[in-house]
Amino acid sequence: MKKLLLPLICLLVSTLTISSCSKDDDVKNSSTIIGTWELVEIEGETTATQTATFNDDSTFTLLVSIVVNEETPDNELVTGTYETLNDLVILTKGIGEDQEIWSYKFLIDDNELSLTSILDASDTSVFTKKD
Repeated sequence: MKKLLLPLICLLVSTLTISSCSKDDDVKNSSTIIGTWELVEIEGETTATQTATFNDDSTFTLLVSIVVNEETPDNELVTGTYETLNDLVILTKGIGEDQEIWSYKFLIDDNELSLTSILDASDTSVFTKKD
């Protein structure tokens, strides 16, 4: 009987653990990030303007114009998909070998969006809602 008790306890614990996990545990708050945002503050020595748009179909566009040492602006349009999970936003650009993934902690306070790189906490950009 003791030999059966341990496997039964393990089965019960694993069943309870699996049944307590659900997609509801991974609360997504993407609706708060949806919209168009304009850069108002960035860390670093470059002058940049950025407009980020997060769509309700989980796609994003980022229009970046960077001026370094007062030279002609370098403009770039970045498109891809995004996913939010609690206070993280994960941006994916490209596919296969060309794929790039950026992860940021995000905080929205009224009409202000702060994005902080999870790789470098000093890399923070602040946007205001344009809509």
